[in-house]
Amino acid sequence: MRLLPRDRGRWGGKPPQSSLCPRPQTRRGFPAWVALCLGLAGASLAHAAPLPRVASLGVCTDQLVLALAVPEQIVSLSAQATDPYLSWLAEAAAPYPRNRGTAEEVLAAGAEVVLGEAGLNTPALSLLRRLGVTTHAVGLTDDLAVIDAETLRVAALIGRLEAGQALVARGRDLYRALQDTRPSRAPIAVYLQPGGGSAGQGTFVNTLMEVVGLSNLTAALGRSGWGRLDLEVLQTHPPERLVLSSFDNGAQARLTALGRHPVFRRLSATTPVTVVEGRAWVCSSWILSEAARQLARARAPEGGGGLP
Repeated sequence: MRLLPRDRGRWGGKPPQSSLCPRPQTRRGFPAWVALCLGLAGASLAHAAPLPRVASLGVCTDQLVLALAVPEQIVSLSAQATDPYLSWLAEAAAPYPRNRGTAEEVLAAGAEVVLGEAGLNTPALSLLRRLGVTTHAVGLTDDLAVIDAETLRVAALIGRLEAGQALVARGRDLYRALQDTRPSRAPIAVYLQPGGGSAGQGTFVNTLMEVVGLSNLTAALGRSGWGRLDLEVLQTHPPERLVLSSFDNGAQARLTALGRHPVFRRLSATTPVTVVEGRAWVCSSWILSEAARQLARARAPEGGGGLP
């Protein structure tokens, strides 16, 4: 029934009758009528708003999809989704089909929402968008509030906003707990990758060090972004903690150029070492909360300064 302009906002009168759910003529039929109408309303809502089928083109968006979507939604994940050195949820990704990042593959899988990484997946996402598919690119950031907002945006796109809110709340609770237990003086720490790479100001490594209560030596030296750190500088500016991370087999990685460097060998023999799994901060997303939990172990000399 369509209300005429003069009828809008008025109270009173007889309610319109539904042809699907007609009002009973007797009181005895009222309970059955209520049950029928509620059932039809629920079925109608479920039919009107099914959860969209979702695909991911990159390992970073894989983590979002696996954490937020229900299994029935996931039609395709990236080829790296099951890599145990890159994907935090590698085991959870095992049952799902994987793609090589092409628009054709996710179209064939029936994806209605496709997530990818800014820059890396831009061509495929652009093509899919022109074909009418809902797409979203997730970028790199060092701002935890932006990460939370991105998580909620993705959750809303795939019809799982409540799951996104819960995921964000868990991360915030952990960061708050880590901040509340920071030491009175921040130990000086340096982050190193197997090839000698490090992270300065404007990186999420620096952000997490601030959260857990470490002083980032690379940032203190005036370095910004990601880049190689000359290990000789550590002789004149020795750190109190070494934070190591790699994105392949960690045991093998430490035997590469970094492990053979004389400065590193001397430092690692006398300086407490904390290893953070590379897959815990391969992306600037909700998984950084796990990286922060591991990083917090560096606060204590014996490596026990984290949360249980």
